[in-house]
Amino acid sequence: MLSFQFGLVHYFTKVGAGEYYLEELEETTCLVENIIKSYNKNLNQQWIKDEIPESSTSEEETPCDYPPLKRVSSLNTAIIMGDAYSTGLSHRCLSLSSSYNIQSISGNLRRKEDILNHHPRAIESMESSKRTQRKVYRRKNSTRVKEKERKDTIYSLPQCQCKRCIARDMNNQDKALNSVSTIDRISRASLKSCTSIFTYINGEIFMIRSIPKRRKDLMDNTLTSITVQKYSYHVLFPPTADFPARHIGPRKSEAKEMLEFIGLKSLNELTDKVIPDNIKLRSELLLEEPYSEEGLIKRIKEIVSKNKIWRTYIGMGYYNTSIPHTIQRNIFENPGWTTQYTPYQPEIAQGRLESLLNYQTMISDLTGLEVANASLLDEGTSAAEALGVCFRQNKRLKFFLSDKLHPQTISCVTTRAEPFGIELVVGNVSEADFSNKDYSGVLFQYPDTEGNIFDFDGVIQRAKDNGTMTVCATDLMALAILKPPGDFGIDVAVGTSQRFGVPLFYGGRMVGVTKDVDDKHCYRLALQTREQHIRRDKATIYHGPDGIREISRRIHSAARLLARGLREAAEKKINLRYYNDGCVGVSLDETTRRKDLKDLLWVFASPKTLLQVAEGCEELEDDIESTPFCRKSAYLTHPVFNTYHSETEIVRYMKKLENKDVSLVHSMIPLGSCTMKLNKQAFGYRQLFEELERDLCEITGYDRVSFQPNSGAQGEYAGLRAIKSYLEHNGQPQRDACLIPLSAHGTNPASAHMAGMRVVPVGIDKDGSIDMEDLKKKIIENKDTLACIMICQLVHDNGGQVYLDGANMNAQVGLCRPGDYGSDVSHLNLHKTFCIPHGGGGPASYLGKKSKPFGVVSAAPYGSAAILPISWAYIKMMGARGLVRATQIAILNANYMSKRLENHYTTLHTGYDGLNAHEFIIDARPYKKTAGILAVDIAKRLMDFGFHAPTMSWPVAGCLMIEPTESETLTELDRFCDALICIRNEIRDIEEGRIDWTNNPVKRSPHTLAQIFDSHWDRPYSREIAAFPAPFVQSDNKLWPSVGRIDDVHGDKNLICSLIVLQHQNRECFSLIRSISAIFKAS
Repeated sequence: MLSFQFGLVHYFTKVGAGEYYLEELEETTCLVENIIKSYNKNLNQQWIKDEIPESSTSEEETPCDYPPLKRVSSLNTAIIMGDAYSTGLSHRCLSLSSSYNIQSISGNLRRKEDILNHHPRAIESMESSKRTQRKVYRRKNSTRVKEKERKDTIYSLPQCQCKRCIARDMNNQDKALNSVSTIDRISRASLKSCTSIFTYINGEIFMIRSIPKRRKDLMDNTLTSITVQKYSYHVLFPPTADFPARHIGPRKSEAKEMLEFIGLKSLNELTDKVIPDNIKLRSELLLEEPYSEEGLIKRIKEIVSKNKIWRTYIGMGYYNTSIPHTIQRNIFENPGWTTQYTPYQPEIAQGRLESLLNYQTMISDLTGLEVANASLLDEGTSAAEALGVCFRQNKRLKFFLSDKLHPQTISCVTTRAEPFGIELVVGNVSEADFSNKDYSGVLFQYPDTEGNIFDFDGVIQRAKDNGTMTVCATDLMALAILKPPGDFGIDVAVGTSQRFGVPLFYGGRMVGVTKDVDDKHCYRLALQTREQHIRRDKATIYHGPDGIREISRRIHSAARLLARGLREAAEKKINLRYYNDGCVGVSLDETTRRKDLKDLLWVFASPKTLLQVAEGCEELEDDIESTPFCRKSAYLTHPVFNTYHSETEIVRYMKKLENKDVSLVHSMIPLGSCTMKLNKQAFGYRQLFEELERDLCEITGYDRVSFQPNSGAQGEYAGLRAIKSYLEHNGQPQRDACLIPLSAHGTNPASAHMAGMRVVPVGIDKDGSIDMEDLKKKIIENKDTLACIMICQLVHDNGGQVYLDGANMNAQVGLCRPGDYGSDVSHLNLHKTFCIPHGGGGPASYLGKKSKPFGVVSAAPYGSAAILPISWAYIKMMGARGLVRATQIAILNANYMSKRLENHYTTLHTGYDGLNAHEFIIDARPYKKTAGILAVDIAKRLMDFGFHAPTMSWPVAGCLMIEPTESETLTELDRFCDALICIRNEIRDIEEGRIDWTNNPVKRSPHTLAQIFDSHWDRPYSREIAAFPAPFVQSDNKLWPSVGRIDDVHGDKNLICSLIVLQHQNRECFSLIRSISAIFKAS
């Protein structure tokens, strides 16, 4: 038996019948060794085993088969505290870890008075019995007990955890809190010492009360019967903040109600039916015990303290920035902005779309080009996309890179070029020879990576004369005072807007103008392709053109001062850029202050002070304004960039945009995608990355995780490149066939093509599963060239690798692991399963003891490092049990909704029991024939109920896929189901001829406030049915679409992509007649 009192470890060793010897261990390092030695000597001691035997079918009482203790795999051994309640102090307690090491767990226990106030029943027995500490001395045939009174000491009881014993011990025990049962097999050492014992078993506290026996009974060899009072661990030791309970929407009573509705008794029964038995995880995830939010903040501070905060002047596209506090509070810390979904439903996303159009206008103005997008992931990946633009334009297999590009840009382009067979030439761009007409494009930096500015007119002219496209990587801040690329005749400009208010974190889409049903101008996503959406234009609007120009000039002036004063190098905790040839680079930004310049002059041993250097500096000839590179053209002339310069004005403008969008602030968004939920000075960041990687490996069953990809699509690309490189390294370069089911996400074949693979489509059955016959046929046909398939054994048997789209991990966490059931590579959508707003996560290169990386897929080695602490914190606060429950509730929510809707909509692709995983598909295709209603009509009508539409026409065209996630309450789920049922009834009215096929509330949705209050109402249904179609839609909580139904066709045929064009268009039609002219990042 073990107990812990004030840091001393008391270990009771059984010597003989009725005889025990007490060892006081001052040093805890020998504790485990003694436990194992004693256990192996006395196998009747009941300790938790690593493997739990199957429950016995026999009624007979047979002894438990306890093998010698070799491993204790979890923290289920008792946690003991001494005098914690009476003192209110924080004690350290011990438990056994899987490697026999002692693992400390610290917990701030509440004082006895606090617990009595909150949980009197849990303490009642403790008050009635003052437990004693006994020292037991060995005697020949008896035991003499010397008692010393000690208040509120808690002891532990190691308890058998085999299924048979648990089934017997918990037989007839009520599942409710404070239920009573009988345990027969108890170590008599426990009963000799006290009348009440507490033990920690499988995450719950059991209080064991002994039935009073005479002394001689305790000396017998017979076992003593006792009663057990069961308490929830959270009742006896209530945490200050229970994150899983707040993150998971349905309460326990609601979950029970939902289970009863679908005809099941427990969450375990549900998951047993949903998760195939052969892939089910048989053990608990080995994760840390969950933290409270307060405890996690303390832990984060400890980790952050390991980072050394030095001033950084390295440059290379990464700069410190100053973010106005009003933007930080009202954008970055505002859930109204951070919980919105990709604006696929533009009628309820006009705020973000207007913001992105503002951004596009800024990019177009600063670069001097006609069209800009909004946006790609970073400068490196945008340069790689520009490589693809050039290649698709002229199909030439050579590309020239300037040796003065940022190093990470060259790396990204190199990775992208290899699968296409494009030869890269890196050199002095001024000496490039394009006369053979074999270069598809040329890419150079302006200003270059060393800050130099060159005249590229000659290079650009030679390239154009030979049909070579020109790409310029540029600095937006510099373009405020430099001649823009458009004036040079550049074809494509790439770069980063990181200088515009995006902090350093250790680390597209095009919006167009169209019109709605009322002929009102509005915004939408043009040319529907994959994208990432981020908002970064607010700082531009806040500063305006004059403010941007002033910041740019200030940086330039600081650089001129510093360049004049530098001499020799030294050190003062400053990060500089060091070149291989011994040169040192310094890059300044808008956060540079006078003290920084003074310190830099000191570092380089300048003989002059900053004031002395500044004297006469105005007369220097290195000012850009005195050179031909000075910008003459105007930019940011639209009123939006010249109006909102005070804090009050910008706050009101941001709120105006926010109010046009649906986010989780308003209602559930049942798509799942966005709705959930290296240097030596960065030890803290690296520790966090390592812990997150370790946790994700445990959750997925994989060996390694890379955080470099910045999106799910980029994660797919990285994973497929890893597979291809693996096969090439193993001497199988001919394996280039990627089998992809027809139901797969559209980015899958695009990523495979980008990775240099040949896409082979695989058919699907009527139930949505993969057509196994077609799969076998395609495998046989491509046996010698098979590289991978995005679905396992068939593929492995034929030499291929299995790529699993990790977007659906929300239905698997804690229940099954891809690495266990045959998957080789996956990407994880951290925004779906681990609660980041959007982007991040992805697979590593093929990694073993000796890894052979194939290159980089993004500019920063850790991708979007700023979002990784969100997923790290989520896992740490949820813990293993919290993650499992979140997964189970996500599955329960989806099946509850499917069951509620089964009499109104047909659910496709269910399992054998009619159940789904964490999402389900309802079929809207029949209504096209019976009522003229499409899936898009249902999506638009949902806006009148205040909801964002589910995923439309994927994975089945004409259908809706619904993913409620675990964070929505039963009330919200019911509201969404009620909305869909109301819409189905309206469709039924159309089918039965009660309302018109074209002039009905579904076909003419959504309904705007302007339409409802228009004096001319020409519709056969009432305004109330249009705007308030259900009892829960009330005027005080109504979210009005800001525009009517949008004309997508008009927007694509008449491409308008900037505010300037909109201002001067005079209703002229603009057609897209050239390639995208600017590719920029806003991350």
